This record gives sequence, C-alpha cells and structure tokens, in this order.
Amino acid sequence: FKENKIDTTGIRSFDWKQDDPYTLSMHGDPGMEHAMFQWKTDSPQWKNILDNIDTITHIKATGGETTISSGFLEFVDTAIQKDCAKNMTLEFHSNCTKFTNKLVDKIGQFKCVIINCSIDSYGDNYHYMRYPMQWDKLTVSLENLLGRLSNADIRIGFNPVISVLNWHRLQELYNYQHTLAQKYKHIRMEFFVDNLSPHTKFIHLKFLPKHLKQKVITYLEQIHTDNRTNIKTTVLPIIQYLEHFMDFPVTDVHKHNMLREITAFDKSRNQNYKDYLHSSLVDYLEEPAYA
Repeated sequence: FKENKIDTTGIRSFDWKQDDPYTLSMHGDPGMEHAMFQWKTDSPQWKNILDNIDTITHIKATGGETTISSGFLEFVDTAIQKDCAKNMTLEFHSNCTKFTNKLVDKIGQFKCVIINCSIDSYGDNYHYMRYPMQWDKLTVSLENLLGRLSNADIRIGFNPVISVLNWHRLQELYNYQHTLAQKYKHIRMEFFVDNLSPHTKFIHLKFLPKHLKQKVITYLEQIHTDNRTNIKTTVLPIIQYLEHFMDFPVTDVHKHNMLREITAFDKSRNQNYKDYLHSSLVDYLEEPAYA
C-alpha cells in the first residue's frame, strides 16, 4: 500500500500504540472494520488523522509514557483547539508521575477520561520496583490530577503487574486506592490485578513453591472479598492461574535462577532484595539447595 492513499475520514475510534502499529477501527458502525498500519507522527497519514479529528469520539494511547509523548500531546492540543475534546473519550496508560497543572487542565476538557495507571506497588516497594521514582512524588502527581478534575467524568484503574517482587504489597496499594475513593467520591475507581510478569522470567509467580503460591492467593482473596467501597476489582484470574499451577514442579534450578534475576535487578540500582521482599520469600531464597 501507499501511505498517502489511506483515507481516515469517518474513523471514529483508534488505538495508538507508541512504537507499534496504530489500530484504527470503525467502532459502533455496521460492517465494523479494523485496519493496522505503521505510521509516524511526522507522516502525511498522521496529519490526515488530525485533519479529521472532529469525527473521532475515542482515542486510546498506550506504550511508553504517553503523557510526555509528542504525538499524544499534539493530539490533545489539536482536539482542544478544534473544539472536539468535549465530544471525545480520552483513554491512556500512564505511570502517573507527570500530571502537571497544565496537562491536567487540558485533560479535563475531554468528555470522558479513562486512565490505566501503571502503579506496580506501594511505599518503599514501589521505589524498589520503579527506581528511582519515589512513592511520595507519585502520590503528589496523582492527587494533583484527582483534585483538579473535580467536575470531569473520569475513571481511574490501578493495573499492577504482579510478580514475586510485589505480591505482598498489593493489598496496601488497594487500601491506598480505597482512601482515594473515599476522598474523591466523584471518580470511578477500578483495581485490576490481571497481568503477570513475563512467563519467561523466573520472577514469575509460577516459579514460587506451593506454600508461597498459597500465601499469594490468601493476599489476593482479601482484595477480592473486600466490600468496603464500590471499587471494581479484578483479581480472580490470577487466583485461578495460581491454583492451576499449584503443583508445578519447582526445582532448585528455578530458585537459583529467580535469585540470580533478583540480584541482577538489585545491582543495577544498588539495592538489596532483603529490604523489600516478603520475609517468607527471603527465607525461601536463602535456604540451602536440597535442604
């Protein structure tokens, strides 16, 4: 195909993945079609999308940190300048550390805002996971967003990727979101624990021994059965996954490789896993082989 032959007139929704092909779809239309192309934001095709922005009712942006992506920011600015934001749902993934007053005020001009928050843990364990970012800096940025969008239709979803590094702090992360839900009652909150670390990594939960898998399930069940707020929670798929792999034959080789991955992780930022991981996991990793 030739890029300048593609006409985006009438496209109502698209999924923009930074450094990946863009996905355009005619959502809600009879004979809905999907197309995928690789476009750059300096291409004629991108200009064509912006020229037809008045027909778009939904954008979803993922990949990298969208809030500092030039393409994402250009799209937001163009939607506002052309008075289209008020008719559009803006959905994006973010680590939630870059919510400046200027950006938040722009986001607030959209009809609906859906933010999938890539926040993997709580407190000092968050710092361990997202080094060198500090937990306090994250919370200041996130609450600046929530506080300034007092009149917006907004949905906030926490979406941590669970692994052996953070499972023990996810209940605290959920409790923090519960506190936000109580403070910012106009905002719809969701808590999704449905993403696992890559299965090729030895920090994947399936490489935990049976007694630790059961401990992870206990932690997640406490979130699953919590009914203090109307926060929508999704943790059951991970519980079911762990139950399915409960009898997975974990060996000392798996444990050795897990420890090797964790210590390599530590060396990259001069930290020590013993200060951040659950004590039962530390004990397991320190057990002599073939004990």
